Amino acid sequence: MGNLEYEPMKVCDLPRFEKLNPTISITVLCVEDEADKDARGKKRTIFPLYCPQEKKEHHITLLLISDEGRQHYVLVRDIHAFLASQSRNEHRRFYCCYCLNRLQTEEKLEEHEKVCRQFGAQKTEYAKPGSYEVFDSRRFPKMQRVPFTAYYDWESVLVPLPADGDATTVRTQRHDPVGYSIVVVDWQGNVVRTVTHSGEKDVGKHFVDTVLELEKELWDMRPNFPLHMSAQQQADFERVTSCYLCGKGFKSPQDRVREHERLQERDNFRGPAHAECNSAIKRTTFLPLVAHNGFRYDVHHVFRAFIQHPKLVDKRVTVLAKTHDTYRSATIFLGEEGRSIKLLDSFQFFSSSLDGITKNLQDEDLKLLFQEYPDPQHQALLRQKGVFCYEHVRSYKQLCDETRLPPREAFYSSLTRALPSEEEYARAQQVWDGLGCRTLLDYMTHYLKSDVLLLASFFTKFKAMTYAKYGLEVCHFVSASSLSWCQALKFTKAEVQLIDDPDMYQFFELQKRGGMSCVMKRYAEANVPGPSTYDPSLPNKYLYLWDVNALYSHEMCKKLPVGDFKWVDAEALALVDWKSVSEDDNTMYTVEVDLEYDESLFESHNEWPCAVERCTVPREWYSPYQQELAKNLPEGQLKQPKLVAHLGPRKNYIVHGAVLARYLQLGMRVTRFHRGVRYRQESWLKSYIEDLMDARKKTKLPFEVQALVAARVHPYSPLNYCNRGHRIPS
Repeated sequence: MGNLEYEPMKVCDLPRFEKLNPTISITVLCVEDEADKDARGKKRTIFPLYCPQEKKEHHITLLLISDEGRQHYVLVRDIHAFLASQSRNEHRRFYCCYCLNRLQTEEKLEEHEKVCRQFGAQKTEYAKPGSYEVFDSRRFPKMQRVPFTAYYDWESVLVPLPADGDATTVRTQRHDPVGYSIVVVDWQGNVVRTVTHSGEKDVGKHFVDTVLELEKELWDMRPNFPLHMSAQQQADFERVTSCYLCGKGFKSPQDRVREHERLQERDNFRGPAHAECNSAIKRTTFLPLVAHNGFRYDVHHVFRAFIQHPKLVDKRVTVLAKTHDTYRSATIFLGEEGRSIKLLDSFQFFSSSLDGITKNLQDEDLKLLFQEYPDPQHQALLRQKGVFCYEHVRSYKQLCDETRLPPREAFYSSLTRALPSEEEYARAQQVWDGLGCRTLLDYMTHYLKSDVLLLASFFTKFKAMTYAKYGLEVCHFVSASSLSWCQALKFTKAEVQLIDDPDMYQFFELQKRGGMSCVMKRYAEANVPGPSTYDPSLPNKYLYLWDVNALYSHEMCKKLPVGDFKWVDAEALALVDWKSVSEDDNTMYTVEVDLEYDESLFESHNEWPCAVERCTVPREWYSPYQQELAKNLPEGQLKQPKLVAHLGPRKNYIVHGAVLARYLQLGMRVTRFHRGVRYRQESWLKSYIEDLMDARKKTKLPFEVQALVAARVHPYSPLNYCNRGHRIPS
């Protein structure tokens, strides 16, 4: 049986087992671990661990049971009855083995699984019927400012490692932490604490000890001022008739309460609110811990230190994962009064180097740096990010022993494959001399501390900008995309309906194919007067370079789906006058059709056919050259779907109604309508985008321009976000 182990068989070996037994297919279900259930405070759930690419003649469902490190399989005779036992609904239902969602009939199940199997085994949860994306009480807490924000950075020495022989992944260096710096800034933009530490051993433990001590100290320092209203604020309160949070009116004067800013001592009234809206805004209980590009580097040190620390071994940790080793955010729960430490990455908000960001800051934005370095000469030296000789230093002892700045060649970086410029190295020498460095350790300490102060400066500026314009606290978000989406909802007061039908959700998912980018003409040569290559006997020929600005913004200003999603059958779709459908219509369709080209269009459409399709390229389409290449490629690689522009027919092609109208105007034909979805659309993002464009025109400050442009672009990501990427690690 192919040398497979059966005590029990590993899930990763099931594809081999199925290949050896072509009439058998297997689904494996798993029960959520008891610890995960306790952590989430919910009952244990069942989820699919493995599903076949297609069901065979003999399909078997197994339940994998784990108990104290041991595992065994249990046969599930009827998956529908088994999963129905987990529901209060006593009616007969049919369950998809890929996503475990319920369907009403076997026919609907069969149609659903044809699509669902493309996404593999994954338990999915959809929005409840009648759910909307809206700025409501769920998002009101994001208006509450955090009293303190901690910023940090680590420094390591790079210890060379011996070669691993013929290993595919070659380990070249080990990163041993030798120092860290932490800067704590309050809600008013003042430095509260700075800690800079270096050492040869136990740097990670020292970091965790420091963070825990700071968290406890800052928790006790949190302001909690009572309500204080000026006479004008009291008059405003008596006059206003609607809640400043939800915008809805008060049924009676007794229905309103005074919502205030607890971090501010005087004149801290923010607005009248419903009691339930006011109760949604709670004091923040987490300490943000921010690094720049930290989830690609610093967090690996942090997690190792947290995991090994005796005070945190039993604490719950949650992560929002991007890949197996990079994250969007992480939270360590301390278990006391809801307290936690939230790790954030400023790179998720500004995807530029720290040097590139801080070059755009003005003097007034660098007051944190200037507070710690009051000497104007030191300020001039440290206002830009410095350079460090990472690959030169091999040990902590070397940092202590070297009493001169290493030569410029020692600052070579194998990552950038470059040396620092002469100007950068000269500034490093000025820092050494100007700050009185006696050893390379002194230089590293100033380099590390100033880096964190620069990070704190730009992020504090960004937080202040965001709160002033939108009343939102940046540290409640994990990225610029999530922040911009919330800003748009708050600014526009839009209500965007969420899709709760699994089949409809998958229908729109299959519409996403990717972007087509290729070279249709490999060589072009101009023929214009002036150059020596000009041939006057030939007609003049010009080459044009076209570019379009603000493409994302332009598209987001158009009408977008907002609600009233309804299935439409083929008969109703055939009655629509598709050539007159416009993207400006209030009602729009997304349809599944069969399309074909008339042969008379082959020549004119050959270089750029309509309706690009994601498909497996048939062998008969290969050129002679491709046929030769294919002989040396594995069969599995040739079966991978590609995005192809071709002149053949399209089957079950899902397309936006306005795009279909354009295809028909260009000469394509619909040979069959399968199904479609009709919905209402509005240009609900337009006012938000245009407001940001106006603000961009008014400001001359480079940093504000950078922030406003980013805020204008980032709502595009949530509009196209694949929620299947939100996987809960097992």
